[in-house]
Amino acid sequence: FPEPSVTRREAISLYSAYTAAQLKKITQDHRPLRPGDLSYDDFVNDPYHIPIETYIVRILKLTYAEPACALVALQLLRRLCRAPGAFEITTVNVHRLVFVSVMLASKTLRDVPFNNKFWSRVSGTYDITALNRMELEMLAVLEWNVSVPRETFELEHAAAMAYANPT
Repeated sequence: FPEPSVTRREAISLYSAYTAAQLKKITQDHRPLRPGDLSYDDFVNDPYHIPIETYIVRILKLTYAEPACALVALQLLRRLCRAPGAFEITTVNVHRLVFVSVMLASKTLRDVPFNNKFWSRVSGTYDITALNRMELEMLAVLEWNVSVPRETFELEHAAAMAYANPT
């Protein structure tokens, strides 16, 4: 995928800011989980105190992922929202969905991807079993289609550039 004619650091910042802004549009507000809630134990360690843009930057930097992974992950999340029987992206689950979608995007774009043990360590939150489960669940909803057509990526890239440089 083409990268903007900027440095890697600038591309990470640009794509992360755009992806976070788009995610805010599709993320449903949800009250914070509390002890006693049905899924509290599942989400208690999620890093939802970290702003999503900061979280995306962190993932890209720690995994040496291509900045384009942010835009590919955004496309996967949009597809996830449109899938039959899919769940909604909420303020409670957005971090884990972003993490798994960036992981899938990176695995798609790299010739030799990192394994889930590496990704589990980078997350600092998800053990290997939980990460494997989340990956399989997302892949099943996406019907194992994690490719993003070049035209779609280029449109997303253009939108990110326009977001960064409003006229």
